[in-house]
Amino acid sequence: MKPTLALSCALFLAACGVKLPGGVTLPGGGKSTNGGTASAPATTGGATQPGPSPDAPPSKPVGDLAPYYASLTLDVLYHRINDLRQDEIYELAKTDVGRDLLWQAANPDPTWILEWRQRDWTNASENAEAMTQAAFNRAWEQSCAAEFTASRKAHADVAAKLAPELARVDGLTNYYERMAGYAALAAQVEEAMTAAGLPLDKDPFGPVGFRATVLTHAIAFHHGSRHAWLSFPSGRFPTMDRMRDGTRELTDDTAHERSAYCAQVASRGGVRTTPQTSIWGEGHMSARRVAWPTIVGDEAATRAWQKAELAKLAPALELRDPLRVENVEKAFGFGPPAEEPKLGGFRDFKVTKVADGVITATRTDSERFPYGCRTTRRIDRITDDGHVIYQQDCKYGDREWKLVVTARFDELPPGVALAVGDLIDFAADVDADVKKAGKKSASHELTTRTITATGRHLFKVKRGNDTVW
Repeated sequence: MKPTLALSCALFLAACGVKLPGGVTLPGGGKSTNGGTASAPATTGGATQPGPSPDAPPSKPVGDLAPYYASLTLDVLYHRINDLRQDEIYELAKTDVGRDLLWQAANPDPTWILEWRQRDWTNASENAEAMTQAAFNRAWEQSCAAEFTASRKAHADVAAKLAPELARVDGLTNYYERMAGYAALAAQVEEAMTAAGLPLDKDPFGPVGFRATVLTHAIAFHHGSRHAWLSFPSGRFPTMDRMRDGTRELTDDTAHERSAYCAQVASRGGVRTTPQTSIWGEGHMSARRVAWPTIVGDEAATRAWQKAELAKLAPALELRDPLRVENVEKAFGFGPPAEEPKLGGFRDFKVTKVADGVITATRTDSERFPYGCRTTRRIDRITDDGHVIYQQDCKYGDREWKLVVTARFDELPPGVALAVGDLIDFAADVDADVKKAGKKSASHELTTRTITATGRHLFKVKRGNDTVW
């Protein structure tokens, strides 16, 4: 298994919709308007009011929309824009503040509302849309900026807290203990990040920072050990499940980190911040009436920066293909490729002796075989072509293979001491392999196989009914 540097399109707002400044695509665009912007004249008593004169001068501002505008929260605005038609958005605003205030009042936020029309009452609906979208854009950018700062600090705090434990694990020499230490530390990281409100499956930063640090240390140690022929234990490291989203270290480049973070939030949503959304579809003229968030920066520049950062860590995340380990069984041949170590797998061997780090273990396999058979007159079956098969009357003997392996283990899992009677699975370098046929009779055959080996990895130890490793 090899991690990929391919970037998830979700990181860069792949959803179709309104194009924001900087080339960032606004998700949620193109929702049905069910007839377009509600700008039809209001009616009184069933009669249509006369349209205003196109030559009438703009009215002077009357009233103040700023308090209402400031009261609109991000979550309310998100659901209003996402769930309602344009005419319904207008009707809500009209219910809240009245139609006349929507065109007679001054622009409540010239920074985000770039065009505010006050010629007559027909401007009320389009002003309501612009005010709603501008309020959302402003609240979204403020929310994402604050969330980024909090999330970045949470990552830094977890790294600072757990760095001493990583240093301790790095100092261990026993393979089993050290790999267990890395796995336990990876679990601690996820526990701490979840407590900070940033679980791995929801953190817009993704599998980065100290998560990546612990993983790269574990991979480097595994590949440098005598156990490197084994598959890396990916299942013990949660970060591996999100490698497709890009694993890297966090940098001090705040601007790019914030752009990448908020681009992710704009597409999928963040911890507290909604995804981006828009009242209007792509290319709608009304989109020019409001300012759009710039915190996501330039998509192409952010993509290039992130790709470069991912490439820096990619070599440290490469996983080697494991070697094929051939099980030693019966009298079967044992022939690993010449360029590979003579590594054998030993399954279900019972320890018969332990002395000075050397164990002797045996396994006996047997099968019954027929001999002295005679054909009876009892029909066994008739084939499709009419051929009659008669039953055989046979005697049965035993064919046995007794395997004896003597192996030295220079390293065992901490707290594990092999004892006589243990049933073990392990891998070892085969130094010598001698097969010898025993005395053969009509009812019994015995082949003894004696192996001398150097232990590489202990997979399992079963003692009685208990698995102790």
